[in-house]
Amino acid sequence: MAEGERAALCAKLDRDLDQFIAGLEKKTYADGWDQNNWQEEMAKHPFFMTEQPNEGEKLPPLMEGLQQLKYDSSVNSPEELASNYKEDGNFNFKCKNYRKAILSYTEGLKQKCNNMELNAQLYNNRSACHFLLKNYRSCYIDCKEAIKANVGYRKAQVRLAQCCMELGLYEECINNCDILLKSNRKDEQIISLRIKAEKLLREKERDERKELFNKKKNELDKKKLLEAMQSRGVQFLESSKCRFQQQLEEVFMETPSWDKEGKYKPKDIRIYYEGADNKVHRVNRSSKLGTVLSESRYININVVVYLHSEFFSYIAALLKF
Repeated sequence: MAEGERAALCAKLDRDLDQFIAGLEKKTYADGWDQNNWQEEMAKHPFFMTEQPNEGEKLPPLMEGLQQLKYDSSVNSPEELASNYKEDGNFNFKCKNYRKAILSYTEGLKQKCNNMELNAQLYNNRSACHFLLKNYRSCYIDCKEAIKANVGYRKAQVRLAQCCMELGLYEECINNCDILLKSNRKDEQIISLRIKAEKLLREKERDERKELFNKKKNELDKKKLLEAMQSRGVQFLESSKCRFQQQLEEVFMETPSWDKEGKYKPKDIRIYYEGADNKVHRVNRSSKLGTVLSESRYININVVVYLHSEFFSYIAALLKF
């Protein structure tokens, strides 16, 4: 075939193909990703998802199948399962779903794999979630377990020191800081934490000494007060040994003339005393007068009995000394 004939044949075949394609029935692909929603649809695909489906939302079939395979103990070793749960926990942690992350790390620890480094990471990661949720006691426990599983685990050691600070365990915080500074004496974060812990420890010890001093002073004041009262011939009658409840029952054995409606019953009556701070303090009905007198530094004693927001002073019978 000559060159000109070959070119003419190719041109004819091209025209025939174009006519055939143009004559095909035009159909729309309904399930495709159009230009308006392709990003949203891609985000739902298991290979491209960056967020977990909401609780109760049905998983895509492919993802559901992958998850079942991922957590199947018949095809995964305890270490593989623990690692898979750790990955889930890390994903939730990045999404700031700390409670879900805790559940994932906990499931990983339940596998009881023999990889102590992996177990330490699970404990440490869970402690991070607890710290951010301000569950400091749980964080403290997990940090301890992480260090037990991997001695010298610096991340866990740092968080343990921070947790001790939040729990007011200043001495332990300082000890942990000292351990960390042995390997890095220029760690400014740990140096700053240690300085703060030392300052708060001194303040705590000062407050404890002050509280102990005030306690001893109060005891001495009470002793002096009782001695002064005895030196003036003040005597405590049996009412100081008798409980207020018993006195109330005796006083209100019969309805007082002023209680026209019979509202005042021993079980409904509350007792208060006015202390040296000019404030009113409630008294337990099962207490004794002697106990109240020994516990309070008072200027004067008034007993107020009330019910249904009605107040009146009732002195005598209840307090005699």
